[in-house]
Amino acid sequence: MTLAPPPALTGLKDFQRRTVEYVFRRMYQEQEPARRFLVADEVGLGKTLVARGLIASIVDHLKAKGVERIDVIYICSNADIARQNVSRLNITGRSAFFCPERLTLLPTRVRDLQTNSLNFISFTPGTTFNHGHRTGTKRERHLIYQMLRSRLHVSPNGLARLLQGNAGDGWRTEVNSDLDFDNGIADTFYSAICASSTISREIIELCAIYHDGRRSIHDEQRQRCLQLVGNLRRLLAKSCLDALRPNLVILDEFQRFKDLLGDPEENPVAELAQELFNYPNPDLRVLLLSATPYKMFARDDEEEDHYRDFLQTMGFLLDSPASLARLEEDLRMFRRALQAAGNEDDFEGLATIKNSVEGCLRRVMCRTERICATTRRDAMVVEKRPTLPLAAGDLADLRLVDAVGREVGNPDTLEYWKSSPYLLNFMKDYKLKQKLRERLTTRGTETNSILEILRNHPQGLLDKKRFAAYAALEPANARLRLLFQEVVDSGLWRLLWLPPSLPYWRPEGAFAFVRQATKTLIFSGWNVVPDAIATMLSYEVERLMVREAGRKVAYDNLAKRFQINLRLKGDPAKPQFAFRNQASHMTLALLFPSTTLAALADPLELASTTGKCPLLAEVRAIVAQRIRERLEPLVPSGLEDAEPDSDWYWRAIIFLERDNSHLFRDWCATHWSSARTGNFEDEGPDESDRFGRFLQSWLRTWDGVENCTGRPPDDLCEILADIALAGPAVCALRALHRASPGLKLDDLTLRNSAVFVAKGLCKQFNSPEATALVKGKKKASNFWQQVLTYCAEGNLQALLDEQVHVLRESLGLLDSTDEQTAKGIAEELHTALSIRTSTLRPDEIRVRRDRAVIDHFPIRCHYAMRFGEREEDKSVARKEAVRSAFNSPFRPFVLASTSVGQEGLDFHVWCHSVVHWNLPANPVDLEQREGRVHRYKGHAVRKNVADAFGLNALAGTSTLGKDPWRILFEQAHATRNDGCNDLVPYWIFETEGGAKVERRILAIPYSRDEGRYRRLQRSLALYRMVFGQPRQEDLLEYLISQFGPDQASHIAERWSIRLEPPGPPQR
Repeated sequence: MTLAPPPALTGLKDFQRRTVEYVFRRMYQEQEPARRFLVADEVGLGKTLVARGLIASIVDHLKAKGVERIDVIYICSNADIARQNVSRLNITGRSAFFCPERLTLLPTRVRDLQTNSLNFISFTPGTTFNHGHRTGTKRERHLIYQMLRSRLHVSPNGLARLLQGNAGDGWRTEVNSDLDFDNGIADTFYSAICASSTISREIIELCAIYHDGRRSIHDEQRQRCLQLVGNLRRLLAKSCLDALRPNLVILDEFQRFKDLLGDPEENPVAELAQELFNYPNPDLRVLLLSATPYKMFARDDEEEDHYRDFLQTMGFLLDSPASLARLEEDLRMFRRALQAAGNEDDFEGLATIKNSVEGCLRRVMCRTERICATTRRDAMVVEKRPTLPLAAGDLADLRLVDAVGREVGNPDTLEYWKSSPYLLNFMKDYKLKQKLRERLTTRGTETNSILEILRNHPQGLLDKKRFAAYAALEPANARLRLLFQEVVDSGLWRLLWLPPSLPYWRPEGAFAFVRQATKTLIFSGWNVVPDAIATMLSYEVERLMVREAGRKVAYDNLAKRFQINLRLKGDPAKPQFAFRNQASHMTLALLFPSTTLAALADPLELASTTGKCPLLAEVRAIVAQRIRERLEPLVPSGLEDAEPDSDWYWRAIIFLERDNSHLFRDWCATHWSSARTGNFEDEGPDESDRFGRFLQSWLRTWDGVENCTGRPPDDLCEILADIALAGPAVCALRALHRASPGLKLDDLTLRNSAVFVAKGLCKQFNSPEATALVKGKKKASNFWQQVLTYCAEGNLQALLDEQVHVLRESLGLLDSTDEQTAKGIAEELHTALSIRTSTLRPDEIRVRRDRAVIDHFPIRCHYAMRFGEREEDKSVARKEAVRSAFNSPFRPFVLASTSVGQEGLDFHVWCHSVVHWNLPANPVDLEQREGRVHRYKGHAVRKNVADAFGLNALAGTSTLGKDPWRILFEQAHATRNDGCNDLVPYWIFETEGGAKVERRILAIPYSRDEGRYRRLQRSLALYRMVFGQPRQEDLLEYLISQFGPDQASHIAERWSIRLEPPGPPQR
């Protein structure tokens, strides 16, 4: 059987392809096909790529059957997951994926839906199936008006007022602005209205009422209006659904919206979804994706009925009451057999029942797990439980919080205190804080008692003055104190990026002392924690950086004391000769993608020649000599006795480029300026004018009109060597060339993309924090030279090579053209590099004689950030930018979040350490958290591959235009043990003493956390055995009490339900 032509499936690993083949076989080729199927592969194993392979197979199959139009509907829980995954799912290689914010806006996005042979439509369920907010969005009502104004014979003015909702004064102008929408859907919508006499009558009557703007509207009429708008939105959604002809519906992380699978009689939200799932098309299939499709484990005291949830999911998949009843009976028999077993031999009778359960489940689902691929069966996860001693400051904080809690009638504050320092400052919407605010706004004895408590515990409150003076702060929390100490001990506070996994020379400077560095992902169950971590940790790092710089500076004046250095200086109103500032020209040199320097000094080629990691000085000397040999013929005679001319530092680059290629003169004149912004950001006119004026000097030098008047400085070749080895634009050019080997090094797209990346890097160095760090106590005035040194010491080329390799796959660019690849990677890198410092605002509580003043103050967050705001729907762009930055080697190095809403998101690229600030409720949530970083080619895997093969694997190979990481993984794949699937080496690669995914448990000594974690550990080993059972906690405790923890784990390993997809049937 041919599933699909290359390259649709060539990027899949063997176990992924096995899943695709099995699911396709079950859906289309077997005698009793499964119309609904669940892929429940363990977190991080690439379910999205499996879905992509299945899409390719289904499209190929349906086209062979003569189906003229294929609609693929992708539904996921939020816009974050949609943006991450849609490019990976798109098999066409073109922009064919439509992502309206909600189904009702589909008409504005899909004009040619009926004429396309293949349509991809993506939306989220919360805005598509749930019409709980009757008026919807202003854009929805605008669309409804535009669709109906020429079709309904009613007053346009009345219809506009009827649909106004909460829109302001500009509504009348906005609602009459034309929208481009699909008339076919509009006609269907109008027909649906006409078919309902009730809705038609309401429109006529209410439009007549609302026509007169002077007429007052009664409450009863207003309620009728709200009801009508809600009904119109529902009819529009159904009309949009009727416009679709779904062949495949994909529900990604569907456990987030499992109510859509329920009975419409019980849950109206499911009504529209069920129409989609049951669309009358014999070719329709529904694919569910989720590593945790149901709880699998729950305690008796949890509100959610996990067993009912399991049965509901299986009922949806099996779509047969009789099959579901047989499964329930088999599970009951399995439980009784487990409970009846007195010794290990008694379990032998389980085989038949176990096979029956697995057989039934495999008809509609399959699951691949990584634990079997590791030698120690630990899934390459290591547990770390550091000691957390309490300090006096922690107890002072506890006394304050406890006293306030008791005083306001909220005495249970222990869990709060364990989780966050300075609770009264960081809490926002918690009841404790609300009660405190209420008490402080009233006068009387009760207020005086609160004031007395606050006055007696000043050490439990943040003081803005201490921030202003960069004073050291007491962490006031055992967990936070550990992070403070790790920042100092690791040396990460000195770095702007993590060290690369495969350095091309030995790290120097700040990078020389950092070992085994990785980013940290922190999960907490409390909303207050991410704010506290991001604020306190970023402040502490900034304090250390300022102290290291040896400058006396106030917190609010940091940007003034450490101003932007990599910029173009000059007054555009002045004549051309004024634009001679050397620092400005050297800023341009950092942004110049010299093909000559890129080819002359590839650090990878130099490092891999011997297979050993050389010293930077050795590499620099080799490159300086190469440049000297190329430059000597270009230096005019007669300058030997002249004074050194620093213009040689930038003019020499032009001389070398002019000698090598005539193309760059035209590129500089035509494309260099726009390449810096990538057409994504506006630049002020002065900055653009300054660039043009400095560019004229470069062009005049190229044309021979301007030249150096003195001799070359003695260190010219060494400076040019540093630009060749570590200049941002040159390094970006080489890195992007490795990902786009079909392009020539001087290709227009490649050059423009390299400049765009380099501009992002310069933004990094221009931040006040980075300027303070790079300058430090150095007295040298040439900041551009300090930047070059920092880039060289930090192995910038190796860093970009590694990130570019990862991005080519994670952005779904494997099937893209080289031009698309270079541009897409450059845009993502620029996004990560351009993230702005975020600001969080803790409260300052100042106690006066008879009152307290609560006012917030801003704190910069850069080293650590919060992922996800309280108003999730208003911060989508911000969240995406933070995720891009965290998935780059650049700051932030710490990301703190609640567990809510993170399923399906990747955080693994430069992070293999997960901190469980608060323990999750069950083993599944533990795996979900760790699954964010335990993914394809994760940081730990790349470290181990680099450690195992290193530069030796690249020795003797031509490296320019070749991806070193592809070569390394090919070697790792070729040398793996027999019998391994492709989990090795791409998800699992173990080395002696190598990196692992870190499960960090921060339990307070002698607290309930220790007992809870021991239970969680036991449950983690056993919960697969009690798969699909009610009261799982009881069953687990019985097995442990009957056989002991060790023997129970051994029993579970053998008798757990396993759902790996079987291979093709034997013929």
